[in-house]
Amino acid sequence: MPHTITPTTVIIGCDVGKSFHQLHYMNPEFGVLRRRKLGNNHTQISDAFNHAKTLGEPVLIVDQKASYAALLRVVAAQYDIPVLYVTGLQARRATDLTPGRAKTDRIDAQVIAEFGRTHAHRLPTIQLPTELEAQLRLLVGRDEDLRCDLNRTINRIRDLLTHYAPALEQALGRRVGVLGVLTVLVRWGNPQQLARARVGTISREIATHNPRLAGRTAALMRDAAKTALAQPGIEIGGELISSLAGHAIELVGRRKLVGGQLAVLAESHPDYELLVSIPGMGPKTAVRFVAEIGDITKFPSGGHLASYAGLAPVNRQSGTGLNSVRKDRAGNHRLKNALFLSAFVAARFEPAAKRHYDRQRANGKRHNAAVIGVARKRCDLIWSMLTHRTMYLSPVEIVAVAA
Repeated sequence: MPHTITPTTVIIGCDVGKSFHQLHYMNPEFGVLRRRKLGNNHTQISDAFNHAKTLGEPVLIVDQKASYAALLRVVAAQYDIPVLYVTGLQARRATDLTPGRAKTDRIDAQVIAEFGRTHAHRLPTIQLPTELEAQLRLLVGRDEDLRCDLNRTINRIRDLLTHYAPALEQALGRRVGVLGVLTVLVRWGNPQQLARARVGTISREIATHNPRLAGRTAALMRDAAKTALAQPGIEIGGELISSLAGHAIELVGRRKLVGGQLAVLAESHPDYELLVSIPGMGPKTAVRFVAEIGDITKFPSGGHLASYAGLAPVNRQSGTGLNSVRKDRAGNHRLKNALFLSAFVAARFEPAAKRHYDRQRANGKRHNAAVIGVARKRCDLIWSMLTHRTMYLSPVEIVAVAA
């Protein structure tokens, strides 16, 4: 909800820092009430907010909302002080309008306070997440870190295989990341050692995780490894491949553990069952959506949700010389990716989404643009479902209910 500045409001502009915060107290007439530098600790922040309460009804304007500002947000919630957010780009552009070329924490705090005073009705209010939402966000972030680490590890294995046994890397392709193949590489990281192993032994190693791939993949790996030539460093290279493969297996296990925790937490969220009822919205996508959105009521419409995700088109028009529509490169990229993947699946299997996708393609849109169009349309669907607390109904089910 937009925040309204009243005659008794005390605007506190805060230049957020890791160890220290610079505060600028200001009344609605832009009069300076106080300037203060305080440490990022509970005692000094509480003292600052206590003093602000004696001056009027404080509202805090911050230029960061991540870890550096976490304690500020918690203490502000304890004192029932609303927290508004100014983006870094907005703060920099506001600084350009300030006379002088000096840049200090005091000037930044004043700029933030003045910008917040002028645009308070437009700035988003930062609300503390619930315990469940906080846990989901932490676990989703951890899963993303593990996924990136696993991807880097697999790419490093493929790079080493390309160096010492390019035929083996080409034969395996994306199957390098399969658990059974990783188990084989842990035991025989050196391609020359793998070439001397028996196909039956390799097959049994693969079968511990991937029985269907065992026979064919074992013969393929052994035959491709035979083409490896003795090269400088191949012994150490083999050890590195074995070590990286073991690390990859460990990362896969960690992701499974985090995924299990996410599944248990997500099922207790009130929006989870509604989201997974939508075609194309699987458990992982639903968890990502819940973690990034929080409370759906902060979005007045599906269009606002699409804009937040970066799915709404951006119009550029000026006179007769400029009139274009381009895609939005801003927004919440994690949410955008989740909605894109959901729309990609729905465009293949859900009739309504497939019809919309086909219309987009018939109008000359490329594949990705058409999928984004489906994702944008589904933002209205998701917003309506979560707002009215209704499960997804297919067109056939809607006709049956109406009858």
